[in-house]
Amino acid sequence: MHLIIRGRLGPKMSEYLSVRIRANNRITVHEETEIAEVIGVNYIESVLLNKKGHVSNIDSNSETLLAVSAIFVFIGSQSSAEWIPNLVARDSYGFILTGPDMEKAGYWPLTYREPCPLETSMPRVLAAGDIRSGTTQRVGFAVGDGSHAVSCVHRLRSIVRSLT
Repeated sequence: MHLIIRGRLGPKMSEYLSVRIRANNRITVHEETEIAEVIGVNYIESVLLNKKGHVSNIDSNSETLLAVSAIFVFIGSQSSAEWIPNLVARDSYGFILTGPDMEKAGYWPLTYREPCPLETSMPRVLAAGDIRSGTTQRVGFAVGDGSHAVSCVHRLRSIVRSLT
């Protein structure tokens, strides 16, 4: 597992949690790093990471290609989703519209099915937690969304299988 942090691990979180994260040998922490690009055609294959403060064209050591199959985004109380394609509908504050809210706003492109509650205006792309419009911006909400995302993935997988 990789934890990508735009800042440093610790200053704005509990010391107990940062100590546990650093002690876990299954977590690689990338501090002062941002996702510069998500790579993949039909699914996420990798991300291009950029160490903050480096200009990628000048310092090639600042970029890292990391193979991943999923991304969980925690952005805090302000939307920071500029890296997500504009095809994903947002509310007036920049948070991602999902499920019924996105469908009511007229952004759902499919006619043969309704979106999953966490599905964005890009079919089969889910958003969970604080990046979603209408959240309470609490850890419990994000955890619930993450759990709910698993059931959405299973539902979408069965829909895709039935279409092929």
